[in-house]
Amino acid sequence: MGYYNLVLRKDTESNRAFEAMIQKIEILLLKGQKKEALSIARHLTRAFPDPELQVRAKTEMAIVLYKMNSFRKSLELLTGIEVSRPEAIYLYPEISLYLGRNYYELGDNARARENLIRFYNIRPDSPSGDYILTKIADTYRNEGAIHNAVKFYELVLERHPG
Repeated sequence: MGYYNLVLRKDTESNRAFEAMIQKIEILLLKGQKKEALSIARHLTRAFPDPELQVRAKTEMAIVLYKMNSFRKSLELLTGIEVSRPEAIYLYPEISLYLGRNYYELGDNARARENLIRFYNIRPDSPSGDYILTKIADTYRNEGAIHNAVKFYELVLERHPG
């Protein structure tokens, strides 16, 4: 954190400063300081008008909001990105991941599944692959489609035996 603060003391407007703030958000989330992380994410959306940086800043803010259990607000930000910059979903796969997680938390199994499958297809080597496949199976289970759920649970066992 000290290193990123040092970078920000010297420069607050460059891409390097933007990256330092993104890293500070990650650290604050790890430390459980969600309000502080949200404050920095909000600052990023105001201070960096570049469209590409806006996508990253809003994605980070949506992740923080998800972790704060503000699923609707997080979903609103992510769907805004999806509508205004559809290609961003492939540049930043975590958009699909958190769309899926938000929809799951809000009980929209079909949309959760759609986004989680998209994320898994973009990043099949993700360290959270077992979690993603399990959540997809859970969406089928929640809808009563047990046969489909079993297929995905078996896929989890096959691809992630541990």
